[in-house]
Amino acid sequence: MNALSSSGACSLAFLPAILLISNGVAWSGPNARDVRIITYNIHQGMGANVPSVRVNIPFTHVGVGFDLPVAPGRSVIDKIADQLWSYDPDIVLLQEVNGRSLASLGVDQASRIAKKLGMHVAYRDAHRIGSGLVKQQGNAILSRWNLHDLREVELNKAAGKDERRQALIARVEVPGKDKSLWIVVTHLASGNATLREAQVPILEEALRELDGPVVLAGDLNSIPDSNVIADILDGHGEGSGAFVDAFAQVGEGDGFTTPTDHRIDYILHRPGLRVLESSVLRDVDLSDHFPVLADFEFGEPEVRLLRFVSMGAGVTR
Repeated sequence: MNALSSSGACSLAFLPAILLISNGVAWSGPNARDVRIITYNIHQGMGANVPSVRVNIPFTHVGVGFDLPVAPGRSVIDKIADQLWSYDPDIVLLQEVNGRSLASLGVDQASRIAKKLGMHVAYRDAHRIGSGLVKQQGNAILSRWNLHDLREVELNKAAGKDERRQALIARVEVPGKDKSLWIVVTHLASGNATLREAQVPILEEALRELDGPVVLAGDLNSIPDSNVIADILDGHGEGSGAFVDAFAQVGEGDGFTTPTDHRIDYILHRPGLRVLESSVLRDVDLSDHFPVLADFEFGEPEVRLLRFVSMGAGVTR
């Protein structure tokens, strides 16, 4: 479907204070956080090592097609939901998520994960084949709380590909805090650094319209010392538009978010939030990416020395 949707279900029950270990960070139940966010490129529900066949679309230029998993897509999506549930997130941001189509074997992936998590969901496809009947793929926001002021920002068409890139934006009101939080999920272009650098100003222009705390997360297809990340972190020299890298601020370990040792997935935030914890969830191995988790509380960030480390080269889709 191409319509932006938002639906809800019952809220999650509190998890028992079990001990979860990921990348050297121990999770022992709820901390003093106001919001826990996870971002995850789910690789279209293909799984990390699921065999697939390439389906080329006739009467189109070379390269237009999609990968169809040999194993049922629903089983991978359910496993993703189960593993995300174990981390008790408040907000989940998904990239490379498929709408109901042939490519997803008829599964509306965002809605299915949201239903299992008991969350509201907003999805917008960025890429369609066959008017969405053959394939539709995009970004999704899942939230424990209602989603407001939904909007989409087109970042421009990837050069040489029939594939759009976009950002999906929503506002949530955190209960008991009398505060709103803007959530932005995006998936920048792959394999073309010049194009990614051109997408950043378009994204930043849209973000300047958002008042209050903002979290920007997703697969940015860029390593920490790239121009793309530098431009986002300093807001192109505009202090009000600058972001902070949550993992660089408090995370432990190398921060690699792909099995090929690249760090290209991020949770970034603007002033008005303090990051408490951040980790790459390397035990969630159902994609060609690992999820990134960050816990926040409302308030101005503490001044501390950030760890800027070059982690890997190149990008993956």
